[in-house]
Amino acid sequence: MTTDQEAAQAFRRLRPYLEPVMDEWELTGLDGGFEAGEPYFALSYAVASIPSYQVDVPREVLVQAFSCLNEDDRQEYADILKGARA
Repeated sequence: MTTDQEAAQAFRRLRPYLEPVMDEWELTGLDGGFEAGEPYFALSYAVASIPSYQVDVPREVLVQAFSCLNEDDRQEYADILKGARA
């Protein structure tokens, strides 16, 4: 099971790729879970946002994020990892 610290670290690495494509309201929503002490929620929301914004995230950043997701979320978002650049 992933610790909050691991999920927080993965979120901090992933967030900069979403920041340029999200508006202020969306970023507030993205950061809300993190600021409320729920880094897993924030991380899963960030991962789920990748296809909507067609964000180009390096594979190593995605691998770290996916390693923190539970099995159900990994399966749900598997196509994101498959399409990641090297």
